Amino acid sequence: KKDFSSQIHMAFLFSLDQHMPSFFRMVPGSIRDVSSLVLTVKEAGVKNAVLIGDKGFFSEDNVLGLHKEKEKNLHYILPLKRNSSLIDYKRIRQGSRTSFDGYLRFEKRIVWHYSYHVKQGALKGKRIVVFLDERLKTEEEKDYITRMEDSDKSNNTIESFYELQHRMGTIAVITDLNDDAGKIYTILKSRQEIETMFDIFKNVLDADRTYMRDDRQMEGWMFINFLALVFYYRVYKLLSDNNLLKKYSPKDVLIHLSRVKKL
Repeated sequence: KKDFSSQIHMAFLFSLDQHMPSFFRMVPGSIRDVSSLVLTVKEAGVKNAVLIGDKGFFSEDNVLGLHKEKEKNLHYILPLKRNSSLIDYKRIRQGSRTSFDGYLRFEKRIVWHYSYHVKQGALKGKRIVVFLDERLKTEEEKDYITRMEDSDKSNNTIESFYELQHRMGTIAVITDLNDDAGKIYTILKSRQEIETMFDIFKNVLDADRTYMRDDRQMEGWMFINFLALVFYYRVYKLLSDNNLLKKYSPKDVLIHLSRVKKL
């Protein structure tokens, strides 16, 4: 859109032990490669960080770039697009669970899984883990067929459904972690906490835009916002520890306290 306004990228580290943000770093908007993430982890001094990407982050260059890091302080779990040639759907096509490695329970859902290593190409030897959520599969099948029947303009056809049916309900990831599938799935699902943090950052703190004029002002402004983010999570923990989340949200508390004045 030829919008040349100055931009920055925010890199956050999120602690899954403390359930709150633990570190931030501002990155120039022109830098978009893996090196900025590696430098962020080094700067923070973290020894056990896992990058949980989205499907748009995966590329051969990104994976190979992460593998070049000798200290291996930054691990990764990167979801793959369902049409990726790296995903082997043969076990799902067979229709039998006996060829799977097993199953795990996650929030009252049964998720089947299997893993293997890429046999050829630039990513040879890299681990792929495929998860199959039957409830998600049922929901996606229902949604696909409903759209096929309800819309004349829909590109959905029964033939394309037959072609795609084995992909439905699946999540496939590439990872360098040697942990069992249950732990990888749990870490992957923790991405929701990270997305919630960014939602708070933008919509509660209104920190998604700034009018600072130089780098020093920007650093100070961002530091204050980071402290506010930390306090937000402390308020959340207080409400949770005292079983008050049923009645109040952290935003309710902040609105209430904003009316308290000291003269």
